[in-house]
Amino acid sequence: MIGKTLGPFRITEKLGEGGMGEVYKARDTRLDRTVAIKVLPAAVANDADLRSRFEREARSISALNHPNICTLYEYDSSEGNDFLVLEYIEGETLASRLDRGALKLDEALRIAVQIADALDAAHRRGITHRDLKPGNIMLTKAGAKLLDFGLAKFRAEVSLSKGEFLPARTLTVTTQGTILGTLQYMAPEQLEGKDVDARSDIFALGLVIYEMVTGRKAFEGKSQASLIAAILERDPAPMTERQPLTPPSLERVVRACLAKDPDDRWQSAADVRRELAWLHEAGAAPTIPSVRRVPKWERVGWGGAVLLLLAALIASVFLRKSPELPQVSFDIPLPSQTTLTSLSISPDGRQIVFAATGVDGRSQLWLRPLDADMSVPIPGTEGASFPFWSPNSRFIAFFAQKKLKKMELPGGVPLVICDAANGRGGAWNPNDVILFAPEGRTALYRVPASGGVPAKVTTLDDATGKYELSHRFPQFLPDGDNFLFYMGDNLDVSKSGVYTASLKSGIQRPVIDADTEAYGLPGLIITIREGTLIARRFDESHLDVRGDSIPLARNVINSEIVQGRGLFSVTQNGILVYQNTFYRKSQFSWVDRSGKVLELFGSPGVYWVPVLSPDGNQLALEVTNTDNGITDIWIWNLSGGASTRVTTGPDSYVYPAWSPSGETLIFRSGRNLYQQSVTGGERKSLYSGIGADFLKNPNFSPDGRTIIFDYWDPKSNYDIYALPLIGDGKIFPLVKEQEYQNNAKISPDGQWLVYVSNESGRSEIYVQGMDRQKGKYQISVAGGSSPHWSSNGKELYFINPEGMLMAISVQTGQTWKSAPPVPLFKLRQETGVLSDYIPAPDGRRFLLAIPLPETSTPTIKVILNWPARLKNK
Repeated sequence: MIGKTLGPFRITEKLGEGGMGEVYKARDTRLDRTVAIKVLPAAVANDADLRSRFEREARSISALNHPNICTLYEYDSSEGNDFLVLEYIEGETLASRLDRGALKLDEALRIAVQIADALDAAHRRGITHRDLKPGNIMLTKAGAKLLDFGLAKFRAEVSLSKGEFLPARTLTVTTQGTILGTLQYMAPEQLEGKDVDARSDIFALGLVIYEMVTGRKAFEGKSQASLIAAILERDPAPMTERQPLTPPSLERVVRACLAKDPDDRWQSAADVRRELAWLHEAGAAPTIPSVRRVPKWERVGWGGAVLLLLAALIASVFLRKSPELPQVSFDIPLPSQTTLTSLSISPDGRQIVFAATGVDGRSQLWLRPLDADMSVPIPGTEGASFPFWSPNSRFIAFFAQKKLKKMELPGGVPLVICDAANGRGGAWNPNDVILFAPEGRTALYRVPASGGVPAKVTTLDDATGKYELSHRFPQFLPDGDNFLFYMGDNLDVSKSGVYTASLKSGIQRPVIDADTEAYGLPGLIITIREGTLIARRFDESHLDVRGDSIPLARNVINSEIVQGRGLFSVTQNGILVYQNTFYRKSQFSWVDRSGKVLELFGSPGVYWVPVLSPDGNQLALEVTNTDNGITDIWIWNLSGGASTRVTTGPDSYVYPAWSPSGETLIFRSGRNLYQQSVTGGERKSLYSGIGADFLKNPNFSPDGRTIIFDYWDPKSNYDIYALPLIGDGKIFPLVKEQEYQNNAKISPDGQWLVYVSNESGRSEIYVQGMDRQKGKYQISVAGGSSPHWSSNGKELYFINPEGMLMAISVQTGQTWKSAPPVPLFKLRQETGVLSDYIPAPDGRRFLLAIPLPETSTPTIKVILNWPARLKNK
């Protein structure tokens, strides 16, 4: 078939085959897209059974439109071959993934929720899959996909609207008593040849979940007979025996799926989905039994009981109790090659606006209606940050180009409200008053939404006058006057947290110890503490919290770059959106100047900021423990020696850099820049002043007497500062402008400084003399990032916006000379993430930390009716 055409589809590659046909990769020449073609070969086309199953698969998939079910484009025949044209899915089957062992609990639950949701959609259309198994589940970047409805059964009484492609009667494939499906994943009624329904799929779903969590099949046997006997007669071993960390609540869900009698199982896939979603969002924590309240009629005697029973009887006649709404969750994938930086859901719960940064470092606002299939960029919002909504959900406000702006959606144009040099969040009340933080370290101000001169609302109690304090990320309480905000204190961390004040008085008082801003809802306050999204009961009359924290979601991201910012948002009508922590693994390799891989080394892991020692024999890097999120500094010996862990403890250590002698390392942890010998010993604090918690990219001057680094200034964003190691030890600016400057490195001869700046409106590479009289030169022409010097100072390297590694021949000294940039090879990988790169001392090869593809991608999680989590708590 390779190279042949079926109508407009050109076959390019065989993907697999089975009893139901052969599957090929093909090109749709009409729409210029890749598709999958499933062909029923002409040799078996006369087999009535196979042909009926093939038609059934077409009818099944065509009746379903669900993100976790493979999409059917069309059903046709050509030259005696019947074929299905299906969505081409890149990824691996769950069966293939399980060959490598059990899945992490969070991943298993996420997949289980998606498959349960897909089954629910099929069952609601009267379709029973009958062959659910790991081999029919595809894992993709966008989520799990349910495949192969070739054995599906239709319910005869399904009601169809005009034009729908389903039969009006049950299609009988085999005679009564014939076993259909894959033996290992059959329900007892299937094995006995009895009628099956949606509950048979629920049994198979329980088997799949069991296998994902434990890495073992629930039922095993040395022969088909012994396997059938196990399914019919025995219960599987408890999941906790095979995976001790299995939550009891998950064991309960799976046990109910695997009941022998269909009447004892969950009765719908929707029920299973709700239970799994609750476990997933709760972090699969053990369930807490509720305490039964004694009804009043048990305490007041028989007379009261009779009256209550009579009242209940009357109410049952005249009143209908509304069913309790289920809690539903789903994931929204982020746009390709972007990183989420902030998000906000509209008050009506219909749309999410979020800021995301591409691999080129540029920020953009995106809009995602919850009933749409994809997110779209919002024109005119390039460089925007920290969006928030008007109360009527018609407008968004955001910060861009040192202004606070607003825009009507859809189709509006940005309108300036007022100046905001470096905004840090805002809120909009029903009286069209906007409360916002105009800079990084400042009080909160108010301004009319129509525009005007901002007026100060809160006051910084800052005795030093050096902006140790900041008020930021305000959120109005339901009354529209009182509000919550995050207060950061760079000198006394214990004072940081969520505070409250009002537009009328401006008097501020602490509310709750938290790591981010908080949302105030009627009777509740929502914030992040130590990576967990929590709710606390909130007394709005006294403006204080009551009771214990109630966890809503774990591993919720709060920004490491912007203090007090959490990646979550909630509405009063019960919708919660947030992003989980997401780690991407990398693999180290050496490549030559053409990008050809010379050698792979080390095992895959979560690595950051690799730096070679001056002699090129050792690698210092950050290594993140994905179990607790803590990052430590390690040294790897590249000549085959043992690796050394430099740091340990409850805190993270980041941004390692070698001294010119290779004898010491510097790195940052919290509010301290440290220096330590590579062989161990005492750790010395070099700097712990204001802004040290945002210090980035430290490195030595060639003579080892000065350290330069990116330093956060609330008035001007990041600048390049220097710390002399001899003398008074006071930091001073090397490059300080209104725009940001970062990632600076001094040339090997100590004469020139290369760095990144956005003074032109985009990130470009600049070179400036250490003696400023030598001048300043822009050496990239269409954007650039991540500059490095060669060890001899004769070349400069950087990455252009297309991910190409560029090289520039230079001559340093008292004057600057450079040739035009020359492309070497492309760094961007299929993951959409750029590799870290380091030139080797000989200049003939480069060390890359290549991001590896993942079976999952960063997503925005959406939970509908999240207050259901608070029931009985």
